[in-house]
Amino acid sequence: MVALAASGCQFFFPMPTEPDFEMEAPATNAVRTTGVPFEEGEVIEARVFVEDVAAGSVTLKVGKKCMADGKLALPVSAEGQMGGLLSFFGSGSADTFALIDLDASTPLEAKWDLEVDDKRTFLQLDYSSGRYRMHQLRELPHKRPANSYKRVDLKTEQTPHDGHSLLGYLRRWEPPEGTRGFLYLVLGRNLLRTDVTFTGRERLKTGLGERQAVRIDGVATRVLEKTLEPSTSHPSRPFTLWLTDDAERVPLRLVVGTELAELTVDLTKHSKVAVPAGEPTECLDRVDKHALAKARGPRKKGVKRTARQDATRQETTHQDESIAPIFDAASIEPADGSIDKP
Repeated sequence: MVALAASGCQFFFPMPTEPDFEMEAPATNAVRTTGVPFEEGEVIEARVFVEDVAAGSVTLKVGKKCMADGKLALPVSAEGQMGGLLSFFGSGSADTFALIDLDASTPLEAKWDLEVDDKRTFLQLDYSSGRYRMHQLRELPHKRPANSYKRVDLKTEQTPHDGHSLLGYLRRWEPPEGTRGFLYLVLGRNLLRTDVTFTGRERLKTGLGERQAVRIDGVATRVLEKTLEPSTSHPSRPFTLWLTDDAERVPLRLVVGTELAELTVDLTKHSKVAVPAGEPTECLDRVDKHALAKARGPRKKGVKRTARQDATRQETTHQDESIAPIFDAASIEPADGSIDKP
């Protein structure tokens, strides 16, 4: 659901300039987990509420294991829309896809197809230890499509997550209660540091009944790519994730606070579908490695940008702000009507 809402919603709504939660000191240790992030054929469906009003539904689907450049990978996809009743907040749709390395439970590559109001953005990314590359294609009304590329080398050996892998990674996190940790997350074109706390166990009432759950509280903070220091121009984003307290660790609920309303994603169904038999074959629908090879690191000092490059950079920054609120593209489909939250 951090994959579903951030692949649990990658945020549709801005956070307050002055968050009404108490910030803890950053965690000092990285989150470490073991185990498979998702099962082949797994399907997670949920409903999205803004306050007590249904705003849509979310779905995440897991495919059959496949081979990506010699690595065993798991394909995970999400798709959907936000709009209708909430159209005054802005409408949007998203289709996302990721290949997750089953040895490390981190992403190998990802694709986004995002449409926000009248702007459409296609993103392709690939990841490795301490690095990610990105190709963005933007389509704006009455303008020619614009391509941009970037490579980000991080001051850490961590492989950054996307929303899909983050959800799978946290599902398998089972430390002592009160344990804190951090990891890095790429949402759209933005790099965030996510500090999480394994808060403990509690009973949770859901539309499917009362369940014993484990609770994880987190704060996502946008950071500067060069230094990994917090960005002072963007507020941190708090969230809480509940998972079933059993071996499956099914996401039950994700709650995100925003300045406009409280966003809640509640599980409605967890199921598995059959996948084709046989040994894993080569993964399909891969990113364009030739396009990603054009990505370069930061511009060196003393090298001037052209006027065209400056204009492209400004447009990209504006577009970043429009898609940054999507916490990893949740599969959000329009609700049939106004439904009270169970």
